[in-house]
Amino acid sequence: MSVEAIVESFEIAAERGDVAPAIYEAYFARCPESRELMRYVDTHMRGRMLDSVFTLLMSDEASDEFRYLQFEAAAHSSYGVLPYMYGNLLAAVEDTVRQACGNRWTPAMSDAWHARLDIVLREIRSAVEPTVA
Repeated sequence: MSVEAIVESFEIAAERGDVAPAIYEAYFARCPESRELMRYVDTHMRGRMLDSVFTLLMSDEASDEFRYLQFEAAAHSSYGVLPYMYGNLLAAVEDTVRQACGNRWTPAMSDAWHARLDIVLREIRSAVEPTVA
């Protein structure tokens, strides 16, 4: 998997300005119940949350980011965040970045995003779903 392709897609998307509002719009369209959970989360905190997601997506697999992700996913379950909501958020991030890239989006970017999202979602599931002995 090429993290470089993901980084490049974020760089291209950033040329269009702040994608955060479009990401949350796409996320809430995919997952309306998340809007209710986040009703008291201000713009600054939403930005910090997305910054953490961006860092996670652009970090190497063996980094501390994955341990932090597992911690956060487990902690967020106490707020009513369900595992499928993460998939919706990550899909909204990818869709928004892809749209911002326009015709500069490449098959390598698509492959890298799909591989990375699979890894991230697997890590989230391992943190929030009980293991079967």
